Amino acid sequence: MSETLSLVLRLADVSSNCIFNWDEDRVGTYDGGKAYIGRADGFWQAQDHGMGFRVFFEPQTSPNLVSAVNPTPTPIPSPPSTPLAVRITKVDGKISFTSRLSSGDFDIFTINADGSGVKNMTLSPGRDDHPSWSQDGSMLAFASNRDGKFEIYIMEANGSALTRLTDSPEYDASPSWSPDGKKIVFESGRDGKPGIYVMNADGTELTKLTDDAASDTSPDWSPEGSKVVFASDRGNGSGIFEINTDGTGLNRLFGNLGINSEPSWSPDGMKIAFSSHNTVLNTSDIYVMNRDGSSVTRLTDNRQLNREPSWSSDGTSIVFHSSRSGNFKINIMNADGSGITTVTSATSGNQVLQPAWVPEVR
Repeated sequence: MSETLSLVLRLADVSSNCIFNWDEDRVGTYDGGKAYIGRADGFWQAQDHGMGFRVFFEPQTSPNLVSAVNPTPTPIPSPPSTPLAVRITKVDGKISFTSRLSSGDFDIFTINADGSGVKNMTLSPGRDDHPSWSQDGSMLAFASNRDGKFEIYIMEANGSALTRLTDSPEYDASPSWSPDGKKIVFESGRDGKPGIYVMNADGTELTKLTDDAASDTSPDWSPEGSKVVFASDRGNGSGIFEINTDGTGLNRLFGNLGINSEPSWSPDGMKIAFSSHNTVLNTSDIYVMNRDGSSVTRLTDNRQLNREPSWSSDGTSIVFHSSRSGNFKINIMNADGSGITTVTSATSGNQVLQPAWVPEVR
């Protein structure tokens, strides 16, 4: 049975050699040797391993040893609210997204970044998911179960020339274009578990890019064309990985106790945005890091579900979907996390998901 608890924990911080006294922080619950403490600047989890506690703070990747003394009951204060800015830097361009209709179907729409000009792109029974644009903005790839199971489709930006590319007994999803528009990387369960595959843009020459007992998901092709970034539960916990497009050079960029997924390259290839889900609080936030996995920075913090980041063509803004206004809506923020504003309204559907910024034609 859970009880509220105040922990006085002495944490050795390697970077600054500071001592934190946790009884001054907001306190969570204690249950079966685990303590959950919320802070304004993040979330800590301390877990009793019999020889003291191990503490984890996102986005740290390594736990530090601490000791716990004199637990005493204390009430749990409510988390403070975070004011949101109402103006953003970038309001031009278009965004595509998936939205549920009153019929229960999901279609892919586009909307101007200022919230105007909503247009249904697919208008089909079933569910159309994960829109992905070619780098020149001329072609749209997406997943759909309109024929009974999820497959990869492409069509021209005006909605014409719809073509089905895959025909797998299992699902295919999450397509991403190569920079030259000649290939598509995607996630598939065709070998019994989620893995990453590459094919030509006409569906030929299918190649398996990753081959591991783990689940590999959410691929995104790098802007210069040499690497694919993806999410995986291989190793210890869930992480963000990169791999060369020939299947060599696998490298773990980031991982912690959360479920890290949906990586997205910045247009210049220097940064990667991704979402991280806290399984204790059932919240998700958007983070950004350098392309080598360094300087991980949290961009959202509102105790809601913030997911599926996608960069604007000039790299100054990030679009994502969020439950901060109740139902999932599309939000835009500056690349540093400031200036969050909601783009979609009730007219865009009651669940609006999986945004992707439409590349501006050069």
